[in-house]
Amino acid sequence: MAKAYPDQKPAFLFDEIERSIHSSITVETWQALQAERDSLKARVEKAEAWWEVNGKQLKAERDSLRSQLEALNAQTKPSHLLAMAVLLELASEVRTSKRNQTGIVSEILDRYPGKRGLSKRNLEEIFAAANSARADAEGE
Repeated sequence: MAKAYPDQKPAFLFDEIERSIHSSITVETWQALQAERDSLKARVEKAEAWWEVNGKQLKAERDSLRSQLEALNAQTKPSHLLAMAVLLELASEVRTSKRNQTGIVSEILDRYPGKRGLSKRNLEEIFAAANSARADAEGE
């Protein structure tokens, strides 16, 4: 019967495993495959449960960090660009006096009084951040 009708496996002669497997797959192979599938299924369920618990929190944290970054970029970008522009203008001149950070800040304040983004405090913060970035880059 197995040779004449390989796809016919009646329930009274074959158990569920034997009916659902191909004739060239042994019961041991079937059981090994089923155990592996069950293990992978358990891992997927565990990962889905973890995501269910932590996914919303991670998405909220990502969105919060993204909005903070956008706010920082919006606040600092124009003043940094303006500071670089006036530094380029100062650097293009040949004068050699006042070539330290304090002298440059006072020169900028003298030339551009009241310009938004060019306050003494803001320039000192920008230069401090630039000096820190340079020190970090040199340390690498």
